[in-house]
Amino acid sequence: RAEMNVPMSKKVNLTIAAAQPEVFAAGKAFFLRLAGAEDVKVCGMEAADAASGDDGLVEVTTHAARLFMPLAELVDFEKELARIAKEKENCLKQIAMFESKLSNEAFVSRAPEKVVNDQKEKLAKNQALLAQLIESEKRLKK
Repeated sequence: RAEMNVPMSKKVNLTIAAAQPEVFAAGKAFFLRLAGAEDVKVCGMEAADAASGDDGLVEVTTHAARLFMPLAELVDFEKELARIAKEKENCLKQIAMFESKLSNEAFVSRAPEKVVNDQKEKLAKNQALLAQLIESEKRLKK
């Protein structure tokens, strides 16, 4: 939930695959409450191998179990795609601004070296952010 910014109020279905499913089944009530789960299904590790190839599931692995949650229950795809599009737009504007400054010979020759280097760093950070946003967008569109 924390990794994907999913609020605790949003209930999800949780599947727990463990080598000792009886241990996790005994704690089902705790998972329902602490994980904000609507339903908890506990099964053996053989189910984890079948589920791990499913792109529609988010997987969290611990030393004792593998937990799976349906991605569609965690993320509103349309809202997330809209958020990414807006963030990409802002990022592209920032990149254009930094590129414009750095391509201006008067700015580069007159500005202190530290200022020019700061602009280069900001440009690189925005380019990296743009690449991450594009990758996130691709994953959501699968």
